[in-house]
Amino acid sequence: MMKAYNHTSKLALITLSLTTLALSACSTTGGYNYTNLKDERSNRIAKLISRESLSQEPSSSLETLESRFKNAPESEYAATEYAIALRKAAKYSEARKVLKDLAENKEATAPTKTEYAAILIEEEKIDQAVKVAKQATLTDENYDMAFMVLGTALEIQEEHEDAEKAFRKALELWHGDKTTIMSTLALNLASQKRLNDAIEILQEAKALQPEKTEIERNLRIVMALKQSDGAQAPKPLTKPKI
Repeated sequence: MMKAYNHTSKLALITLSLTTLALSACSTTGGYNYTNLKDERSNRIAKLISRESLSQEPSSSLETLESRFKNAPESEYAATEYAIALRKAAKYSEARKVLKDLAENKEATAPTKTEYAAILIEEEKIDQAVKVAKQATLTDENYDMAFMVLGTALEIQEEHEDAEKAFRKALELWHGDKTTIMSTLALNLASQKRLNDAIEILQEAKALQPEKTEIERNLRIVMALKQSDGAQAPKPLTKPKI
């Protein structure tokens, strides 16, 4: 029998795992060629963010990107590209300063606002991150990462039900491998103590990508939490429902 765990420590682990998953989930859309956003500028910047998510290292040196930005300080693309590189280098304050004026402009694209919100999350400026991420979803309701980042910020605020809505919308729009966002949604449900729903989604994700170790790990965490309640976990699914 699987060992029972203390509820408080287990739920804390779920929350930590959820935030980690959510912040890294954009890598599962890596390289996607966006064509569905409101204009070509949005598609181009979304593709940049998607491409850059494929690696922990920026595609160009900070010096090169800084030079591009300084040569075209009004370019949203150049600013976003430089800010992404600064975020990857954990230079969050500098990244925020680069994007602040552009991202807070009402004409900014949803991808740029989303990147700015992600930087604010890294700086633990969560209230601001929620505000900016909401603006991103209103700017373009088809941008999957805007809803992903919004859900992440809301989850940190422990606004679990609102976070769930954002994660479900992100899953509906998601491009590429959906299993990481499915895991994120499942852990959100677990944090709401909706363990059967969480287990079902994780089993669906495992059926889609059985080799993904984080899915199995998260499934074990949630099943252990359920068994600590003295209830039997549902049987694994034989095939995905989606």
